[in-house]
Amino acid sequence: MKNDNPIRTSQLIRPFGVGSLYVTKDGAGLIACGLDHWYKSFNGASRNKDELDEFLIYEWRLQRQLNVSHFRSPPEFREKDFTSTINDKNTGLEMPFLRFPKWHFCKKCRKMEELALHRRGKPRCRDCKLVLIQVPIVVICESGHIQDFPWNEWVHRTASPTCDDKNLFYKFSGSPGLQGQRIECGTCKKSRTLGGVLFGTRLQDSLSTEHKYSCSGKRIWNHQETPSPCNSNLRATLRSSSNIYYAVLESSIFVPENFDSLPEELIKIFNSVVIRTKVDTLNQIGHTITPDIIRDTSYKKELKKFSDEQISRAIKNMIDANSLSNSANIPKEENQNDFKFPEYLLFQKNNDSDDSRTIVLDKTNYKEIVSNFFDKITLVKTLKKTEVLCGFNRILPNGSISKRELSELMWAERPEYQDSWLPAVNHKGEGIFLQFKEDMIKEFENREVVLERVRNFKKIIQREWEASRMNPRYIFLHTFAHLLINTLIYECGYGAAALQERIYSSNDEKNPMAGILIYTSSGNKEATMGGLVRMGQPDYLERVIEKCIENSKWCSVDPVCMEVGEVAGQGPYSSNLASCHNCSLVPETSCEFFNSYLDRGFVTGNIKNDNLGFFSKLI
Repeated sequence: MKNDNPIRTSQLIRPFGVGSLYVTKDGAGLIACGLDHWYKSFNGASRNKDELDEFLIYEWRLQRQLNVSHFRSPPEFREKDFTSTINDKNTGLEMPFLRFPKWHFCKKCRKMEELALHRRGKPRCRDCKLVLIQVPIVVICESGHIQDFPWNEWVHRTASPTCDDKNLFYKFSGSPGLQGQRIECGTCKKSRTLGGVLFGTRLQDSLSTEHKYSCSGKRIWNHQETPSPCNSNLRATLRSSSNIYYAVLESSIFVPENFDSLPEELIKIFNSVVIRTKVDTLNQIGHTITPDIIRDTSYKKELKKFSDEQISRAIKNMIDANSLSNSANIPKEENQNDFKFPEYLLFQKNNDSDDSRTIVLDKTNYKEIVSNFFDKITLVKTLKKTEVLCGFNRILPNGSISKRELSELMWAERPEYQDSWLPAVNHKGEGIFLQFKEDMIKEFENREVVLERVRNFKKIIQREWEASRMNPRYIFLHTFAHLLINTLIYECGYGAAALQERIYSSNDEKNPMAGILIYTSSGNKEATMGGLVRMGQPDYLERVIEKCIENSKWCSVDPVCMEVGEVAGQGPYSSNLASCHNCSLVPETSCEFFNSYLDRGFVTGNIKNDNLGFFSKLI
């Protein structure tokens, strides 16, 4: 966005991605436009493909998972230097926003007026000439739609009012809150307060008992104001409320693509933007791609050491991997356990590449508190994380719609596969990977007292629970990861929001997983400083684990935290047992699943039963 209202490029993935609301410094409310409107000039002209090459991001596993041909990083705004003789590319690119909500009122005469989505500047009252103020309430539904509040229907208490909506007034009575604000019709003089408008999940019940007022299905962010069928219930909410927008992200730790045992350096070259773009472009037009064409690139010197046969194999493998334009060949979206398994294997061995540098340490160098419980300790000196915005939810942070279906919300007209993309950012970072002993995890999750606690958890939780997370293995690993983050922030100097978790949990007999990755990442190409990796070395990690276990035994609000969790649950939608902000919750950006499915009881047990915790034997 332009410099007078700056937004960092990473913020255009979260929290100001497609469909989100943003308030400028002068108080104007805006909604972020869909992907059809990105990378265009003010007059609507699209940039050439060769100009957009600098924004391309490739991550082969995520491309297959989300069924897109590539990703693009949000552009940063660049001023055109008219004194330079160089023809700078991609200057003047602004991220598109529309004015929303459209309804405004005058702070003097209180007359309400509906403006166009594309209205710019500071609109003024036609009579008083004062700057208009946007209304504070909008309407949303669980299907992701958002629209202006039905002011005319509200004041007349009917889904089909006869009075014109151009004669409404937004008045204040002096009482605090929405109870002191009311809407008045200048034609029939009917009036109605806004008190109670935010209560309940069915706004239509407050509008009319005779005719249903349904969601219009408008996709305002795509500049589509034509109604479309939608059966979801409407809910009124403040435009500053957090439930208006929940970004749905898909992320991955980069795993090198397997090119039939080709040299790693050649694989790296073929994963570059230059080679991928050339192969994709020539393949789309049906041109035969020979090794000589690949050699005639900026990698001419690097490719001299490889034979034509090796380059031909790499070309064939890349074309085969990208041949998804035929819908019959589109792979199914993998569940998270299957998707994460290649990463889990990556941390089992030593790697030394620019995007993945890992060192598996000898666990015999650690004291018993580590060597007795963990199978592998891996220092991840360098990792590359790709984070993709693949959709968004409203009202609830997670729904039943798949990420591929959610991505449809961000397009007015989704392009063909060859041109399909989603916004993404790359991060470099470091971390510590801990793999628990599988036999000890199996023994723990099969204890009757543990299984009984999970059965009780399922009865308490106030939403549909996920089988992949509602099990002893995941709850233990997730809780331990949170405790580890809260311990590490005092040991390595990072803020709580700087550390993140990645849980590897699966009780599949063929591919079991029981590991956690605690990492930090940033958009800086030079990655991070190494402070987190150092905490994974012998004599450091033992101290961290000891403090982590000690902190899990007692919360500052115990016995309330432990007892309330066991009886009624706590946290969002009662989705936690013994876990609160004083012991094991972390910032939402650090947790991979909204601070849910947590229980300290699975770490060190409780007063009633010492055998409940994985580390109970240490107490």
